[in-house]
Amino acid sequence: MNPMLNVAIKAVRHAGKLLVQSYTNQKTLENINNKEYINNIIYKSRNLIIQIIKRYYPKHIYVIDNVSVLRIIKEKNNKNIHWIINILDGKINFLKKYPHFAITIAIYIKNRTEISVIYDPMRNELFTSVRGRGAQINGYRMRCSNNFNLSSLSISTNYLPIFKEENRLDIYNKKIKNLIFNCNNLRFTGSKMLELVYLASNRIDLCIYFNIKPCILITCELQIRESGALITDLYGGNDYSNFGNILVGNSKVIQKVLKMIL
Repeated sequence: MNPMLNVAIKAVRHAGKLLVQSYTNQKTLENINNKEYINNIIYKSRNLIIQIIKRYYPKHIYVIDNVSVLRIIKEKNNKNIHWIINILDGKINFLKKYPHFAITIAIYIKNRTEISVIYDPMRNELFTSVRGRGAQINGYRMRCSNNFNLSSLSISTNYLPIFKEENRLDIYNKKIKNLIFNCNNLRFTGSKMLELVYLASNRIDLCIYFNIKPCILITCELQIRESGALITDLYGGNDYSNFGNILVGNSKVIQKVLKMIL
């Protein structure tokens, strides 16, 4: 196994134990400052992960915010090794005691993600991918769905909450709205990282997201592609990193959806 992958797995598992302990022991949130509480948990978990990584790779760079992620994506000829860390994807779920959140690490080398690790500590599910070696869940190979029947798709999206922003309705295609609103199996779970690896593991057929954060793209794209799925912008191109609007699924369903919405 790749030695950096081993370290990343070790780091997310240790941080996962800390998150589960905090999740189990958290007090009623009516009497505490939610932001301070969650920031303290993230701070402790992040430090734990960085300590573990530094033990093995002290000269590598640790990235913990989306501004820095966007910067390294745009840099050319970047020879540094970056560990992109997202401690808690699904903060509201955590605070509401809804057991659906993830810890993620992406290892970014020479302008591309080489290793991706996404860990669900509540279910003890570990999603991993190494470039050119496929994607796995708990050590078993995972492949995306081959369903391309539009009437039976399971769709994950953040379209509904964003659609409420009246000043931005003009940028959303009415045909996308029809596709989503007519779906019989629509999901919005509060953790985009998990939804995207659920697509990679054949639990979801199609993902349509708007304004996705850079850390999500840089972490999940490798797992998506290594599972056999495609990721495009809403016009079928590769310009999704600039705007964060993405369409994800198997090649046949992507073709069908693009024909429908363009």
